[in-house]
Amino acid sequence: MQKMVFLLSSVLFLSFSTADTSLTKEERKLAADFLTDTKNGIRDAVKGLSEAQLRFKPAADKWSVEDCLKHIAMSEQMLWGMVAGNLKQPATPEKRGEVKLKMRM
Repeated sequence: MQKMVFLLSSVLFLSFSTADTSLTKEERKLAADFLTDTKNGIRDAVKGLSEAQLRFKPAADKWSVEDCLKHIAMSEQMLWGMVAGNLKQPATPEKRGEVKLKMRM
């Protein structure tokens, strides 16, 4: 999950922080394939779970699978809202040199 958020954030950040804010066909395909694979992976991971399994909490202070899925959905909405807000801002090519990324996969 952390790798997914990092990759998506990196692609989106870099696409908005240059003078040319358009993504290449390869970048668009990478992002679209990644999102599709992630969606399918989450769906496949919970496919077949009963309602009791989805709501099971190993302890009172722990999250259920259902809680995690709701958190992912709400976080996704928040992140896309942030992206939409950034799209309305002018490009800041002078900050390009400040971007330092390390990809760990």
